[in-house]
Amino acid sequence: MSNKAGQQPTVIQDFLSGRREYLDAFDDHIRAYSFLRRLWCRHLFWAVCFLRTRLRSYCRRIVRSYASAYYKTADRLFGGDRYLHYLKRRVEGADRREAEARESDRRLQMCAGINFELRLRQEALQNPHFVATPHAHQDR
Repeated sequence: MSNKAGQQPTVIQDFLSGRREYLDAFDDHIRAYSFLRRLWCRHLFWAVCFLRTRLRSYCRRIVRSYASAYYKTADRLFGGDRYLHYLKRRVEGADRREAEARESDRRLQMCAGINFELRLRQEALQNPHFVATPHAHQDR
């Protein structure tokens, strides 16, 4: 699966390269396992991992559609505003996840800044002729 020059690797190629790296790194340990364990580590784990992710996604979609249909039907039959409460909970959950993502991005930016400063300091200590540029990215 070689890429042509300038093309980005696909998701499947990334996944397979990760599998190859895993197998290369742990090949000596895998040889000591029984046949079924080696079969699991080399082949089945990767397929199950991918299918589990897809299955969770589909199950969540089905559960959400059933919950939505249930609340709408219950509101029509018995009156009330269950569906509006359900939507409000969904929106609150999405807002909470968005706030968590923003906080995570903020922490990631902070860590990236600290790592950059540490790399600059390390380079300055190792190379006495090092001159730091005022920006983080090289000119392109």
